[in-house]
Amino acid sequence: MLFRRRAASAFVRKLLYFAIICGLLWLLWLGLHGVMSTGEGDQAVEALNEFYTMEQSGNFGGSWELFHSQMKKKFEKSTYVQQRAHVFMQDMGTDTFTFELGSRRLNMTFVPIRMEKS
Repeated sequence: MLFRRRAASAFVRKLLYFAIICGLLWLLWLGLHGVMSTGEGDQAVEALNEFYTMEQSGNFGGSWELFHSQMKKKFEKSTYVQQRAHVFMQDMGTDTFTFELGSRRLNMTFVPIRMEKS
């Protein structure tokens, strides 16, 4: 009878150790998952959708405002606004574009805008 108690208590101890290890691994996974996912992916998708929606409607000045400061240094706003429609719509002959980010896929159509010469 003494042997059965020791065997049962050894089994319970092993089961308890296993449960503790599983719990610690689960907590570690939750902690790493929380640290690694900052929600920036959703912000990036939002920014891309906003940028391409502005581009689609011909609001090139608004889309330029979403650029990173380094990109703003590289492209002057007035130059970007003036040449954006010309290069893509007239020189390349495109009126639609598609972008894919992760599992999301969006098809966009350029809205022709009239460029008035001053």
